[in-house]
Amino acid sequence: MAALVIIQKVANVPPSKAKVANFVAFVGAMYSFYALYSSGEEAMLYGSIVTFLGWTLYGLVSPRFELKKQN
Repeated sequence: MAALVIIQKVANVPPSKAKVANFVAFVGAMYSFYALYSSGEEAMLYGSIVTFLGWTLYGLVSPRFELKKQN
């Protein structure tokens, strides 16, 4: 979901379609969090640790892969 906005900008997705895709991604993320929470406390702990590590890694690495603006 974190890269969705970048992908949409590069692909020149119209704002109306982007809103739909962003909403679907948000609903999917909420369902994932609910499923993880329903799995129990230990799964929630390990899942959140892995998620935060993934976000941190993406934050460190993503600037290297950003496309330069095309003129």
